[in-house]
Amino acid sequence: MFIIQRKILALRKHFNDLELDANKQYEAMNLYLMLESVPSFRIPFFTEGVKFNFNELLNKAVSQNLTLMAAKGEIEKAKTELNLASLEKYPDYSIISQVGEDRSGVANRFYDFGFKFRIPVWDRFQNKISAAEVNVKSKQEIFRHQENLVKTAFKQAFLDYEQSKINLKLFNLSKLDEIEKDLIYADVEFKKGRILMISYLELENQLHETHHAILDAQIAHLEALLNLLYITNEKEIIGTLQHAVQTFEYQLK
Repeated sequence: MFIIQRKILALRKHFNDLELDANKQYEAMNLYLMLESVPSFRIPFFTEGVKFNFNELLNKAVSQNLTLMAAKGEIEKAKTELNLASLEKYPDYSIISQVGEDRSGVANRFYDFGFKFRIPVWDRFQNKISAAEVNVKSKQEIFRHQENLVKTAFKQAFLDYEQSKINLKLFNLSKLDEIEKDLIYADVEFKKGRILMISYLELENQLHETHHAILDAQIAHLEALLNLLYITNEKEIIGTLQHAVQTFEYQLK
């Protein structure tokens, strides 16, 4: 009896921890959603992972990344500043003409015509141009670094996703029916006195651990999937789940 009571207390603590973790996760998500009440939704179970094209998703992760878009804008801004600095070094010219008369001696009238422009003295604008060129190179290096960070994060997320697909196969949903049958068999045999209590509790514990491992594999796969779609800035997450032929809702008996 003592062993059974300890098992019940452990299960109660486990459920309390799950409820607390679920509430914390919801509050973290609601920071962005700002919902007034908890929505009602159903999460699909997966027999296999959704198949994605690596290169296609990688291109999305780079092209749809907001940080990289902002970095591209900074590069264009720096290039514009460089062009303006180059124009200042060689300013616009003007055409001048004048009519005059020299009365110092014999009266002599003259007419002048020419171009007027400033000549850079000792290359005084070169420092400004050099600074603008360095600024462009700096912005380009920042963009390349950020692009590499995005690619690295995507590759890591894709590896996690592929590993979660392997775990789905190891802990297949079909084993849930097997576990349920084994539990029913153990209950019947225990009631008939053919199985000792210690053996019964040990078998039940092993079956529950396997059951948790199956559900953990589902949760880990879903988290890896959402993380992959988040990195690619994919806006149609719900649509992706709805149109995935590898998904179905497992009806617990």
